[in-house]
Amino acid sequence: MELNKNVGLILSNYCYVYDIISCHFTILDKLGYDVSSIEKHDKLKRNIQIGYILKENPKITSILRKTTESLVDEFIFRNHINNDEIIVKSYDGIIITKPINNPKYSGIGLKLREIYQKFIISNDRCNYIALNDQNETIIKGISNRYKTMDYYYSKLLRINYMNKTSIFKSIQNIKDEILNSDNPELFCIPTRDDDKYIIRLVRYNEMEISNTIIQMLDVDDIDKEFYFNKYLEPFVKSIVITYI
Repeated sequence: MELNKNVGLILSNYCYVYDIISCHFTILDKLGYDVSSIEKHDKLKRNIQIGYILKENPKITSILRKTTESLVDEFIFRNHINNDEIIVKSYDGIIITKPINNPKYSGIGLKLREIYQKFIISNDRCNYIALNDQNETIIKGISNRYKTMDYYYSKLLRINYMNKTSIFKSIQNIKDEILNSDNPELFCIPTRDDDKYIIRLVRYNEMEISNTIIQMLDVDDIDKEFYFNKYLEPFVKSIVITYI
């Protein structure tokens, strides 16, 4: 994922997401590979099955990558999309600032997947959060993210950005809510083991705990500032830079 360094950190106008639907499946099908045994409409099963195919034939991986890159580049060229109109360029798609009403492409094309009504890029331009036209929260690039912390990304996106006083008051309220929380589960980062979590303590840094220990934790021992700084501060900095 490549975020354009020349676009604003916060975009309040509509952003348009175009990508290759079922990318690897579609390309394999067009190239004449037998995809009859692949579950086309089940994304998880489809990706697992294609993964097995690629493992057995590494040459296909290179073909898929080169074909995908060519299709995205062709879409950009044929539809006269300028660099300044590209917000994000990913492996199999782009996010742009304008809609393509009659997209031009040969063979496999990029389709409009969704529209974002609010788009916030982290101050280091490595991640982004967005609110789509279905009022759903989109989160991309965040490592070790989890549901209870994702809630605060939704709150950031739903701030009233038309009122500067409201912006900074809302940010402070979000920070206070995290720092004053007495819910230990808010600070439990899941691991691959469903019964194990990582938690950051003031004195002991990161520590692995089991599900049975969570309710025994004293929340005052948790380094709550760490969670705000890691998960929300990169986006808060973007907001401050834009509206200060």
